[in-house]
Amino acid sequence: MRLVALLLRRHRVALLAWTLSLLALVAATVPAYEATYPGLAARSVIVEQMRADQGSRVLYGELGADGTYGQLFAWETGTYVLLLVAVAAILLGIALTRGEEDAGRVELVRSVGVEPGAPVRAALLVLSGFCVVVGAGTAGILLAQHDPVELSATGAWGFAALTVVVGWTFGLIAVLSAQLRGDASGARSLAFLVLGMAFATRAIADAAASGRLGWLNWLSPLGWKGVLGPWDQDRVWTLVPMLMVPFALAGVVLVAVRRREVGGALLRGAGSSARRARVRSVEGWSALLSRGALVGWTVGVLGVAVLFGSMAQGLSGTLEQDASMRDLLQQMGVDLASPEQAYFSLLGSMVAVTALVGAVSLVLRWRAEEVSGRLVHELAVGTARWRSLLARSAVAAVAGVAWLALGGLAMGLLGRMLLEGADPMGAALRGTIGEAPGLVAVVGLVTLLCAVAPRVAVVGSWLLVGWSAFVLWFGQLVDLPEVLLEATALGHTGALSLGVLAALGAVTLAAGAAVVGRRDLRLG
Repeated sequence: MRLVALLLRRHRVALLAWTLSLLALVAATVPAYEATYPGLAARSVIVEQMRADQGSRVLYGELGADGTYGQLFAWETGTYVLLLVAVAAILLGIALTRGEEDAGRVELVRSVGVEPGAPVRAALLVLSGFCVVVGAGTAGILLAQHDPVELSATGAWGFAALTVVVGWTFGLIAVLSAQLRGDASGARSLAFLVLGMAFATRAIADAAASGRLGWLNWLSPLGWKGVLGPWDQDRVWTLVPMLMVPFALAGVVLVAVRRREVGGALLRGAGSSARRARVRSVEGWSALLSRGALVGWTVGVLGVAVLFGSMAQGLSGTLEQDASMRDLLQQMGVDLASPEQAYFSLLGSMVAVTALVGAVSLVLRWRAEEVSGRLVHELAVGTARWRSLLARSAVAAVAGVAWLALGGLAMGLLGRMLLEGADPMGAALRGTIGEAPGLVAVVGLVTLLCAVAPRVAVVGSWLLVGWSAFVLWFGQLVDLPEVLLEATALGHTGALSLGVLAALGAVTLAAGAAVVGRRDLRLG
């Protein structure tokens, strides 16, 4: 239990941040539905429109025929909750296992006589505890909002249990990836590849006409929501075979741990090449180190843009016919002068958040190199510390702006093909490229955090991203004070605000470069 306590202490901020964020999303949804949608009987037309929209089926799955608050929650917010739980479990699973090994802490613990499998078992206990706490909190919130018609207790318990099972499954996939790959970055890439395949499998299963491919949902943890049917069919018995998957993965993980040494991997790496890398500058070296991430995030941003762009025809029609949806978007601060323009403006913000996450992750790679000790080798050949950090930040800023432009262009081109008599290219580009100053400002702030407060740089950076996304999408919906609505990097349209953000980015980048050389390197 001492190892468990040590892991809880080291990762307490990330555990607490993910838990509170997920529970806040669960708690805010049903009251928002009550304030937006009409009564159950008057809701039938809206529900039929949502059920008939192919784009919504691809993104969220199939909505229950009755359209109760519970069914709407499971269909829309439930999709986000399960996806975010999966992301949290992957990041925590890697950090608790391979991240501890990369930092040398597992070797240190093993040196005092701790049994070889104990660190992984402690990590599994912490990961399981996180999933159970999120599931229990979800159940408590939904039961507190209980309504015998709209939000039944059976559905609440079923969805909460599903949250635990899905989180545990993806967390164990991450821990298994940590045994297969030789570093945290490779393990994360492998785990997120599995997550992407799971989402694609669920989307294919739900998009097929007449549910003829519904059996595919059994193969995807993200598709288990459609199998269980919380607040709809409530097939609680299906949780039993689902629960067998994480138990089987746990067994495989424990076997894999015994078959490798500390710091080793079960899969061979790409190895080395006899060819010299043609690097002429620190900036070129930074781009070379980030090329895998650059390709991956480019594909991811374009995938998000194509996914949402392909839904334009159905969802823009829903905006024209659904007064409740228009009211909800107006509460979120979306200008509804034109349904097509409103749609592409909203979805442009989603592409922008995806690009922002990618840009921040590129800057944080410098901090990861510092922790692992690889940065020492770069500095040993005479590279100035400020230039090394700024090179990573420059790659992140340029890549982020390029992703915004590519995403907006892809959505605009798809909109032109799908919508007759409308040209959404301007709205799509404004929704993405218009966030470029905010992206640069966040990159600058993350750079400054890495320079001044390295121990909290990772957590602080992701809290900044999460806050910006929350205010952008939900700030006006939950009636945040005006001062908080302005205290975000995204969603600004005025020339003055955009100029301030661009200036903030420049100032923080310069400040980070000026102070990073005044502290010691923080390894491990």
